[in-house]
Amino acid sequence: MGRVLLLHTTDPADPERGSCWELPGGGLHPGESINDAARRELYEETGIQIDDVGACVAVVEGAFSFGGRVYRQREHVFHVRVPGAVCRPAALSSELERAAHLGHRWWHPVELRASKQNLYPSDLPDLVRRAGVGAREPA
Repeated sequence: MGRVLLLHTTDPADPERGSCWELPGGGLHPGESINDAARRELYEETGIQIDDVGACVAVVEGAFSFGGRVYRQREHVFHVRVPGAVCRPAALSSELERAAHLGHRWWHPVELRASKQNLYPSDLPDLVRRAGVGAREPA
């Protein structure tokens, strides 16, 4: 059954803001392709290694603050199947990033739609539905 891996994060520089659940991801290194960045970020934040991220299922644009800085971003979201994967951060790059990581959880799409938790992006349940996560798996 399809589930979505979300990271539970906070901003140590702004603890009053609380925490949120978000997809693994991050920025591009100079000269890095979007697909290479997606593979690298998935590994760094979850320890999961994949060969192919597949097709991009959504592009999310927005702004957020973290660590006292404001970021404007364009995120490319991929639907990757990782049956039986164990999640354990492998290479969080800074003390701030390590302090921001509170854990992870595999969410069923129904749980996402019913959740009152802070999700990022805020339309994450709709994005997951449009990507077909949790749709009937092939026999």
